[in-house]
Amino acid sequence: MGKSQKAQKSHVYSFPPFPSPPPGTKIIPFKDFQERGIQIHIFGGDDDEQEIDGLGIPTIELPKKHETDRPKSEGKVKSVPLPRVTAVREKEKGVMIPLKRREWWEEWEEQDRLRGRIAYDPKHTLPDRVHNATKDFNSNRKWPPMMTGVRALWDQFQIFAGLITTIPIWKKVSDDDDLSDDDVGSDEDQPFSYDAAPKPTYVHQIHDPDTQITHDGRGRGRGRGRGRGVAKRRGVPRAPYGRSGKELGRKPTTVANNDEIQDLLMDARVEKDDALIDFLNCFAKSIQVFLSSYLRRQGLHFSDANLHNAPRLISAWLGYLKKHHVFTEAEQLAALEEVKTTVRKAQEELPLTSKLAKALPDDLNSGFSICYGVGKQKGEHVWPDVEMKDMEAGGDRKRDHSLETDVKESKKIKLTTENGEVELVDDIIMSDANDIGGWGNTDSGWGNVNVDPDAPRWGNDGGSTGGVWAVDDPWADDLAAAAGNLDQWHIEQPSLWPLLGPTPLPLTHDTGIVEWSVRRVVSITPPAGTTAKTKSHSPVEAELAAKFYQVELAPWLKWDDGVLEDEGVLPRIISNSKGKIVVDKEGEVVIEGDAVSIVDKPQPGAHNPLTDNITIFLQPSGVEHLREGMGLGGTWVQLVRSGETKKKKKNEDGKYWYMDTLTITLTSYHTIY
Repeated sequence: MGKSQKAQKSHVYSFPPFPSPPPGTKIIPFKDFQERGIQIHIFGGDDDEQEIDGLGIPTIELPKKHETDRPKSEGKVKSVPLPRVTAVREKEKGVMIPLKRREWWEEWEEQDRLRGRIAYDPKHTLPDRVHNATKDFNSNRKWPPMMTGVRALWDQFQIFAGLITTIPIWKKVSDDDDLSDDDVGSDEDQPFSYDAAPKPTYVHQIHDPDTQITHDGRGRGRGRGRGRGVAKRRGVPRAPYGRSGKELGRKPTTVANNDEIQDLLMDARVEKDDALIDFLNCFAKSIQVFLSSYLRRQGLHFSDANLHNAPRLISAWLGYLKKHHVFTEAEQLAALEEVKTTVRKAQEELPLTSKLAKALPDDLNSGFSICYGVGKQKGEHVWPDVEMKDMEAGGDRKRDHSLETDVKESKKIKLTTENGEVELVDDIIMSDANDIGGWGNTDSGWGNVNVDPDAPRWGNDGGSTGGVWAVDDPWADDLAAAAGNLDQWHIEQPSLWPLLGPTPLPLTHDTGIVEWSVRRVVSITPPAGTTAKTKSHSPVEAELAAKFYQVELAPWLKWDDGVLEDEGVLPRIISNSKGKIVVDKEGEVVIEGDAVSIVDKPQPGAHNPLTDNITIFLQPSGVEHLREGMGLGGTWVQLVRSGETKKKKKNEDGKYWYMDTLTITLTSYHTIY
């Protein structure tokens, strides 16, 4: 009899085959699974708060409690020492080699990586969550020293975003009543302050939790044994030109009592709350505005440190908001990802704007300016940021002729005074000067020239008291040798000779339109290498295209946020231009003088500053800091071929320009409200 077969057990579920996942569900492979526990509040938390896991998902409470469900003490992240400067010892040589200095943002990244997550209640409004998260962001990190300006720059961002209140400036009526007319000349002569009252009763009682500073700015003493006061606090943060950019010179609000001061503070808080709501409603665009036009409006772009620190501050803040799930809705998360792209671009392009301002115009374009002299020598035109009140009607600068005197008359001038006529002579005759001594004493030896070779000189022993000032001094020879040739101190002007050699450019080309405008970089074409690869009908232009980069620039209109006048924003045709200008609508182009012909329709050879692209040549040193999309504002001079008839002129004639001056550099993401 054979062996009995073992009975097979039946199961409800048998695998394989495995069931297919439901639609829209993604199965995470085990190798990609990351275990996450619950979030523990390192700053303390409320026992009644909803427990969530590491991804921010609410957990399900178990019906049975255990002693190990809660830690016996509050969880804390182990602090890691982060020295500013570290060093290693090379065992073989036994020398200390200093490592790279750690920057403040590198320390922040390490600290934020080790720090646990903080739960912000999604039931609260988004402005409240962002406000609370920003307060935690400010308090749980070590800020660089005040001299670096990092915290001051961060305060400017908080003012812009509506995260802190801008304390209004007021002036009490009692300040004017206590002064008589003899003490002051006018209201404009008196300096304004935040609290000018002799009895600071009102101001001392005011404290704004958003700014976390005392408004009066005076330190409080802590006893004679502890010094003269507390450590120096940060000043009241405020925008240099106000949030709108038009508040420079605005006088303080006059108040009579404490109630009016409280009303001012309440209005400031309401304005801050409205600014935060507007900031969050256009979150991505607001960040772009701050990192571009707002920095320019407040003058913060003049500091290279601000250009480096601003995007890194925003990046750290955005990383904090993302890690702690401050944004929960899909639209908000999409805006957060969009902002990260802008910040990465700002980290690259903001420092480049400063480098471009220092590198351009390069030697090639400066050589063009020296060769033709249209902008700097012949025209002497002014730039839009220069006031026009000192200008004559024709656009030329007013010259002061009061000091222009004849050279011959300047050598001998007679002045009439109360004591008679005084003759001023600029040529001093040494023989007359040596007849008497200095300091009014005729017996003094200060003015006597002792030609005795044995007379003592400075640094030599001797007993003679004769004057030695006019004797050859070896120290003077040493000074002359140290100074070297004075010609070496002369800065040579850029020339086209080292770059182009004996070029016929000044004979084959002349200047046409001279335009001030802001233009965007459309394309950057590397040198062709040989003239055979160029399409130009001019040998000179073909040589330029073979040796230098070609940068095509398109008009950039509406780049300003309305702070400047139209004369400083619109394209401007300088008075010493030659050629035709296309103006479709009146008021869109500023035209100086009457040297150009204005037409209302496009014509061959006519330039339209609102639509036409131009091309300039740049050396590699200038293109190195340039990116497509960035903006350049300055004076552009057109190069037109001379000596050709209209039949021979081609359509590409006049497309090449050169940069005479550079006054504005913009990032590719430059945005205005």
